[in-house]
Amino acid sequence: MINNKIIRIIALILCLAPSTNYAQEASQKPIIPTENGKVIFTSTYVTPLGKQEIHDRLSTWLSSDPSTIINSDDTTGMLISRSLEYLEIEKKDWSIFSMYMRYTLVLEYKDQFCKASIRQIQYYEPEDIEKKVYNSNTTSYSAEFILIEKKYKLAFVKNAADKIAEHTVRRINEIFSTVPLPKKEETRNN
Repeated sequence: MINNKIIRIIALILCLAPSTNYAQEASQKPIIPTENGKVIFTSTYVTPLGKQEIHDRLSTWLSSDPSTIINSDDTTGMLISRSLEYLEIEKKDWSIFSMYMRYTLVLEYKDQFCKASIRQIQYYEPEDIEKKVYNSNTTSYSAEFILIEKKYKLAFVKNAADKIAEHTVRRINEIFSTVPLPKKEETRNN
């Protein structure tokens, strides 16, 4: 009699375990920010630095990456770069699921303030970039297509769009965390 109860309890646990994991996974999906229907990630920085020093630090930081193209307008306080990065999304014994992500980083700054935004995100199949076939006919996928509409499908990768979203958010958070601006010291009135 005890054996039957134990078997039933184990069977019940095994039946409920997959649904519990799915619920946890579903709640952990990244939130994708949009403005006017376009995917745009932003971060703001309050710093003790003046406009020129912010410009100098950001310019040095951007020029350290050889794949970055920089446009600068110091009068309006804006730096713009365009980068291409490799995202290794899932690695298995027999395959690697990866994409290239091209994005525009816009840095708007003034005395003691900087707003960073990453926009115009496009994804490319690795074969197109690695074989140097990148041209106007190269297939690209917009961030809206993959991250919002979830329309990107791949034959042997389950939930490919969700996996790309997770890695995109992780990489963008890494980029924002490396912006070389010191935080402004808190001042207290006692």
